[in-house]
Order: sequence, then structure tokens, then C-alpha cells
Amino acid sequence: PEHMAAFRRSIDANPARLERIVRKLERGGEFTLTGEEYKRPKGNAAPPLDRWYNRRRIALECCCDHDAALYSPELPEILVDAFARLMPLYDYCLEFYH
Repeated sequence: PEHMAAFRRSIDANPARLERIVRKLERGGEFTLTGEEYKRPKGNAAPPLDRWYNRRRIALECCCDHDAALYSPELPEILVDAFARLMPLYDYCLEFYH
């Protein structure tokens, strides 16, 4: 709860910063936001941050078909590229999760 409270405070303080990160992630279309939502909202945020604001925890998942890439030498590069797209969110969260 304290981490998510810090997350919400960071959104309240500068929503545009997280919005830029979220829009980039959504533009790629490979990651889906998951995580249980609070039954009673903790507050409000404008789209697209509204889906992020009232969660008990946040997770991003990537679901892909098992295709030839899974067994190819390119798989490490595919994974590195995907993690690189997640790094801005990771760096953002590190600022208040210490």
C-alpha cells in the first residue's frame, strides 16, 4: 500500500511525466496493464492514467504466440528490446520505491 500511495503522489505531482511513459508503452501495443484494482477509488486521474491510479499493484504483461522467434537466435535481442521499452517506467518507479 505504501508503494502505491507513493505512486499516486507522484502522479498527482506531475501527471504529464507518467503520461508520456504510458502513451509510449500503449503505442507499442505489446504490453497490457494488469493488477487488482481497489474497490473504492483512492482518487482520480485523467486518462490514460486513470487505469493506473487505483490499483493495488501494477504489472505489465506481454502475451505472444509461440512462433519461430521463440526458438531463434534473435530471441535475446527481442527480449532486450522489450525490456528497453520498459526501462522508462522502471526508472520512474525507482524514484519513489526506495
